[in-house]
Amino acid sequence: MAANWSSRTVRWVLFVILTIAMGVSLTWGTVLWKRHKTSEFDRRCRESRAQSNWHDLAVVSEQWTQWQPASGDAWVMRALAADESGDLIATADFLERVPVDYQGAVPAFLELSALYFDPLRRPIDGVRTCERILSINPEIVAAHERLCHYFAMTLQRDRLLKQVRESIRLRAETVDAYSYFLTLPDLIFSDALPSVNSWLEVTPDEPTLVIASALIRTRDESLKSGNEYEAAMTAELKTLHDRFPENLEVLTTLLEIISRDGDLEQVEELLEQAPANAREDYRMWRFRSWHHSVTGNEDEAEKAARESIRLNPMDWHSWQHLSGILRQQDQPEAAAEAQATAMFGKDLQGVILALDDTNPPPRSVLDGILDYAATCGDTFVAEHLSRRLHGTRPDPGRNIPADWAK
Repeated sequence: MAANWSSRTVRWVLFVILTIAMGVSLTWGTVLWKRHKTSEFDRRCRESRAQSNWHDLAVVSEQWTQWQPASGDAWVMRALAADESGDLIATADFLERVPVDYQGAVPAFLELSALYFDPLRRPIDGVRTCERILSINPEIVAAHERLCHYFAMTLQRDRLLKQVRESIRLRAETVDAYSYFLTLPDLIFSDALPSVNSWLEVTPDEPTLVIASALIRTRDESLKSGNEYEAAMTAELKTLHDRFPENLEVLTTLLEIISRDGDLEQVEELLEQAPANAREDYRMWRFRSWHHSVTGNEDEAEKAARESIRLNPMDWHSWQHLSGILRQQDQPEAAAEAQATAMFGKDLQGVILALDDTNPPPRSVLDGILDYAATCGDTFVAEHLSRRLHGTRPDPGRNIPADWAK
C-alpha cells in the first residue's frame, strides 16, 4: 500500500532532516575547532619549551588552562614554566591541578611529591601525594619507597612496618626495604633531626613532626647528656602523651623508659589507659609481658611475649624478652633457642646499621635477612625475599648460619 503524504508533511520531514544535519555538522565542526585549538596550544608550548622561552611558555600555557582547565598537558606545561622560573610554590599548585585520569598523572604527582618533601618542606603534603599516586596505581615502587623513608625518618614505626609489608604484598618493594625488618626498632637517620626541624619551620604545629622531634631527641645516643636530660625528655613525652593519647609511638617509647626504670605503677596505669589500636601493636604486648612477669604471672607473660612475636616475628628484642621468660620457667633449651634467634637478629641489625649505603644491601646481608626471616617463622617475608633473590621459596625450619655476614 503506497504512502499518501501531503506536500505539507513532506516539507515538515525535510525540515527535520535538514535541522538534524545542520546540528551534526555544527557539532562536528565544534569538535574539529576544539581539536585544532588544542593542537595549536600544544604546538606553541612545545616551541617555547624547545627554545627555553619560559616567559612565552608561561603565557601560552596559562591561556591554555583558562580555555581548557581539564587538560593535563596544559597544567604540566604551566608547571614546567613556573619551575624553570624558580617559582616552586606555583609549580606545586599547577601540578596539584593535573587530573587523576590524565595519562601522565603518576609522573606529574611523583614530581609533586618530591617538591613537597624537599625543597618546599611540606612532608605531610608529600605523604598525601604519594597516597594519591597509589590510589591511581598501587604498584608504583617510588611512591612506596618515599613513604617508607619518610616514616622511618620520623620514627613512625607502626606505619613503616605496614607500608613495607603492603609494598611487598603488591610486589612493589625495593630490595632494601627488607632491611627495615631488622633496623626498625633502633634506626635513627643521621639527618633525621635536622630534617624534622626544617619541616617544623614550615608547619610548626604538625603533630607527627612535633612527636618525631621528641622521639629522635629521646633515642639519639649522640644527644643524651646525663640524668637531667633523660628526665626532661621523659617529662616532654608525658606531655605529648596527654596531648596525643592515641599515638602509639609516644606511648611505647614512654613505656620503654618507665619499664626500664622499674616503675610498675606507671606501667600499669599506661597499659590500662592504652587505646584500642594498642591491641595490634607488637611492642605493647612485650610491655604487657614484662608487667605479667614482674607481677609473677609467668604463663600470661609467655603468652603475651609470643603474641608480640606473632605480630612482628623479626623483632629480636621480643625474642630476647621471650628467652628471659622461658629461663624463669625453667625451660633452658627453649630459652637458649630463643636467645640464639635474638642474637642472630641483633648481630644482623648491627651489620646493616654499620653500612654506609643500604641501597641495595650487599647480597650477604640479604641472604642473612632471608635466613633470619625463615628462622623467626616470618613466612611472608621469607617467601617474598626468596622470590626476589632466587625465584624460589626457602626451606622450612630453623637456619642460623655461622658465616652469613661473610
